[in-house]
Amino acid sequence: MHAFSRLLKTDLRNRRNTILITLGALVPVHAALALLIMQQNFDKAQLSFVSTLNIAVYFSAMLLPFVYCFTAWREERRQRSIYLLLSLPIPRTHLLMSKSLAVGWEILLISAVMAAGLTIQNGISDGLLFRTEPLITLNAAKIWFMLRILLAAACLVFLCFFSTLLGACFGKLSLLITCLVFAVGLVVTIVAMANIQPFFVFAFFGLGYFGGSVYLLEKKVGVG
Repeated sequence: MHAFSRLLKTDLRNRRNTILITLGALVPVHAALALLIMQQNFDKAQLSFVSTLNIAVYFSAMLLPFVYCFTAWREERRQRSIYLLLSLPIPRTHLLMSKSLAVGWEILLISAVMAAGLTIQNGISDGLLFRTEPLITLNAAKIWFMLRILLAAACLVFLCFFSTLLGACFGKLSLLITCLVFAVGLVVTIVAMANIQPFFVFAFFGLGYFGGSVYLLEKKVGVG
């Protein structure tokens, strides 16, 4: 467990500057949106435009952890630190979980800043920006929905890892293979959701992508 905590601290430290810059950029953006709301008369169309801007800001910020899922292992290979990681007497699952938790922490911080900004904006608009009741109430259906969202996010992260590690096996074609594997995996997962309960789809495919990544790391495939 001590080795795992050191791995996690290292991954978080490597992402520290990116996270701080991202969070620092979100603060003035939300301040600007709050000022925009203060200067208008709470017109429904205008508030709808502000909501659209908030969605765009959130998804733009989420691109950073998403891109990191693809670049994490490529950077380890480029810096040759992958050999040090694979020489450590720890399970390969620890390597994957460390980077996954680093991604999760980044997403959590971005979401927390976004939530704070939206709360302030909603307060300024006298609650007209969005309804708070569905957010503050908690029931079994909502917990089940949140669990599926978490599983879907984990499945996506593991698919990115698996695509990158498998793509690394093909040398100069690594980027192309990575994109193809990711696209195929994403399409297969989405198609499966049409016939199987999403919870089981995310759990099954997530474990599959995770297991495939562990196998590639165990065999040291494509790390050269």
